[in-house]
This record gives sequence, structure tokens and C-alpha cells, in this order.
Amino acid sequence: QSATVNGGVALVHAYEAQRFCAVRCNFINGNNYGVGLEGIPTDSNLYKRGPCTDASFYDCEFNTNGWNINGTSASADGIDIKWCERAIFVRCVAQGNSDKGFNPRGRHITFIGCSAVNNVTGISAGMIDPITTTTTLSAGISATDTTIPVTSASHLQLFGIVVIDSERILYAAVSGNNLTGCTRGYGSSAAASHLSGATVSNDDTDGHINFVSCFAEGNSQVGISAVANGTASNAYISLTNCHSRNNGSSGLW
Repeated sequence: QSATVNGGVALVHAYEAQRFCAVRCNFINGNNYGVGLEGIPTDSNLYKRGPCTDASFYDCEFNTNGWNINGTSASADGIDIKWCERAIFVRCVAQGNSDKGFNPRGRHITFIGCSAVNNVTGISAGMIDPITTTTTLSAGISATDTTIPVTSASHLQLFGIVVIDSERILYAAVSGNNLTGCTRGYGSSAAASHLSGATVSNDDTDGHINFVSCFAEGNSQVGISAVANGTASNAYISLTNCHSRNNGSSGLW
């Protein structure tokens, strides 16, 4: 599918998108962003939204976005993702956008075989602080329960780690408002019983940005930018078999 309309904030614009997947799609010639996916806003006074989770793009193109009909620039990205938990781009291309080609910010972001050509910045991936979403226990649990009932699981990750008091709990899946397949006392914490109404926080502190066989060329500023913002621990950025050349500024920032 190809989207080539000249209007709107983005050709595709979604809030708190979960399990968003695009395969062989082209997002081109938009007045603004080609794709915009957003999770929790920076202004905490706005209504609460959960994180954007599990975004995946395979063999997609994000080209020549951010140029208005009169030829002026809107300084927009081929794809912009904010506050995201897990995103993967495989064999995608971002070319000729008026700002960044790829611009995801979040944790657990992977690019495989992607190209960014003739943008302002080719790839700009930022790893931010862990996204914390809270709910409460809808019923008390013992130290051995492996199903955790919560008031609302709608903003929790599809799988991951929650914290109740000082206990960290690794869960395998979400079923309705239940966290299932739980490993109790995960890490160095101790399993314990918890009363109904206890706060359940989604707050896993590790994160990564991976680039594998990626290519950036002819961008007017930086070719590939990867920044670990905030205070996330156990975080890393890796590049394997990547090429960045003939850019106007740094090849890697």
C-alpha cells in the first residue's frame, strides 16, 4: 500500500498504538510526518496515555515527507515514534525527508538492513528512561501465585516486569486483566504476599538500541545518531556491519 496524500499531521498518526505492524508499505509525499506513533506525552497534565508498544516495519519506505505543496519544509520525519517499548525495522528505507529519516525514541529498538539517504539526519534513535505505568491489584495474592489480577492491564506491556512493593515479577503474557505465567521474586527481590489495592508498576530498567547491516549516506547532518538519554541502567547501544558515509556532519553521533 502507498500513502501519498498531502494533508494532516501525518499520513499515519496513532496514539498508544500496540502491536502496530506494517509490511511492504510506502509512506511518501506527506506534508508532515510519514508515520507518527506516540505514547505517554511529555506534558503530564494531558490525559494519561500508555506507551506505544511492539511496533514493527518490514520492507517499508518513508520517503520525501515534510515538504509542503509550495516546496517549503515542515521539518518532519519519515517516521517519528515517541515513548515506545520495543520497535523493529527490517529492510526499511527513509529517503529525502525534510528532517530525520527514522526517529524512534524509547527502549528495545532494532534496525536490521535499513537505509537512510539524503535526509537532514538519517537515523536518530534515542533511548529514554523506563516507561512506568501503574495500576492496582484487583485481589490479594500469595507469594506463590503465578497469575496476577490487576484493575486494568490495558496500558501494560504485552510481557515484561512489574513491581509490587519491593518485589519484581516477570510475567509472560496478558490475558484480560490478568498477568499470567509469572515468575515470582524475579532478580534479587523476594516473593511476598500483597493485599488488594497494592500498586502495580511496569518499570523494567534495561534497554537497548541495535543497528545491524544499516546504511546512511548523503544526509545533510548526521548519518546515524544513537543517544541513551535519562537514567536507564543496564542499557547499551550496538552497531554491527554498518556504513555511514558522505554525510554533512558526523557519520555516527
